[in-house]
Amino acid sequence: SGFQLYYSTAYNAWVFNRHQTDVSGAAIIRSTGAKPPVLNAWTHLAGVYNAAAQTIQLYVNGVPQNEPVPFTATPWKASGNLQIGRLWASATGKENFAGTIDEVKVWSRALADTEIAHDAWLEDEDISDGTAGDPVPALVAKWDATDMANATGTTVKDTSGFGRNLALNGAVLTQFTTGDPEIGEEATTTQT
Repeated sequence: SGFQLYYSTAYNAWVFNRHQTDVSGAAIIRSTGAKPPVLNAWTHLAGVYNAAAQTIQLYVNGVPQNEPVPFTATPWKASGNLQIGRLWASATGKENFAGTIDEVKVWSRALADTEIAHDAWLEDEDISDGTAGDPVPALVAKWDATDMANATGTTVKDTSGFGRNLALNGAVLTQFTTGDPEIGEEATTTQT
């Protein structure tokens, strides 16, 4: 493959890379994600080869990851078909992606940062209600400070599955009990 855009278990990150030459064991130039991927979440990935700047750059959800990586080797033309969801090497499909891929786009030029950021936005595509192009609200975290199993002290756990825990600053969650069992009231413990 002339380039790859994939998840690397070795780096625990998204990666965009190019092979310097079309030979077995060629040197690989990588632009890697700055953070581990969020599991079970739609993620917009873009890989840009900028011939004029002689760099490659990975973008995750419209954000450039680290600095552009120099790619000064003479680009070579991969002669096979574009592979989506797998690597093509030694006449064999390998490293199949274990997930869902949607809205694949391939450009014949390097996109600008602003173009990639805009492409990463979630937009309403339903033209029937007059809101096409409007941002679509998407769940990015779910916090419930009253959930005593997932919120204690200064931490409220994210129960959306995205792993974005909330850290309280200048406040501590406090549990209190209302009701007096001695006079027949039911005791209820809540948290604020």
